[in-house]
Amino acid sequence: MQYMTASSKPSPYLMYPRFLMNLELSDTAKLLYIHLLDRARVSQRTPGWSDEWGRVFLHYPIRELARTIHHGETVVKAALADLEKAELIRREREGIGKPNRIYVRIPDDRNPTVRQVGNRPSDGWKTGGQTGGIPSTNKNNRIRTMDLKQRR
Repeated sequence: MQYMTASSKPSPYLMYPRFLMNLELSDTAKLLYIHLLDRARVSQRTPGWSDEWGRVFLHYPIRELARTIHHGETVVKAALADLEKAELIRREREGIGKPNRIYVRIPDDRNPTVRQVGNRPSDGWKTGGQTGGIPSTNKNNRIRTMDLKQRR
């Protein structure tokens, strides 16, 4: 590990667009958007990755996305749905057995508003019916919850 100096070369990084800071999206959805945006920038410089209207698209299987951002496939699918609701991406089916096209959208500088998805629970927690920060209601947690109630 070294200290950064004036001559230090930056390590590879992903850009974090400022508009994401004000959106009510999960951290996973934001991370996924940042990663898709980075991948779209690569597609932008590669011939054959734009449609007939010049819009850049990419193919990214769910399994590979999940592996890349170190989350489960279900979490990635939910984050993609949230990004679609916020109109930050658009997925277009290409046919049976073919991967979807993912179009990454960026807000207009003149009108930077993005649709809010709504109140989402923070990553890894479900809302409703929980007390005291106890996560999901699997068998072990129910037993622990009953033990805690009996001790009070």
